[in-house]
Amino acid sequence: MRPARRGRRAQLASAARLLTLALLAGCYKFVPVAGGAPAGAIVRVRLNEQGATTLGKRLGVAPATLEGEVLDATRDSLVIRMTASTSAFTAQRVTWVGERVAIPADAVASTERRTLDKRRTMVVAASAVAGSIVVFLGVRNMRGVAGGDGTPGGGGGTPP
Repeated sequence: MRPARRGRRAQLASAARLLTLALLAGCYKFVPVAGGAPAGAIVRVRLNEQGATTLGKRLGVAPATLEGEVLDATRDSLVIRMTASTSAFTAQRVTWVGERVAIPADAVASTERRTLDKRRTMVVAASAVAGSIVVFLGVRNMRGVAGGDGTPGGGGGTPP
């Protein structure tokens, strides 16, 4: 295999990795849940005032929202593996490391489920592809592979 071909393959492989990373990262949004969220879903629970007070006693802060993975959902409560909370007083986001929290149904103002935002993800993917093309063309032009046989000069014939 010629060196130029190996370089192009490496560039294409890099572009493919960048595109894959962009697609895997994706863009997510939270949308309201009608009814209960299934086990395994990532949710954001907005607490009512009573819920913030009740859970604040157990969590050490008065939370406005809790985020995490649904472990169990019943009529009486929602059990999540908590990953984040937002303070009701400062709006500061606090990261948690998977603590199991039972949220009473009467403490919940609303529940939202995390879903992939297809439109934003496609914009990110298209930007990654465009960026890869620009990098590819830039590297290609810097190497002088814009065409020709790669020999210097251009007059031909015998030198004077």
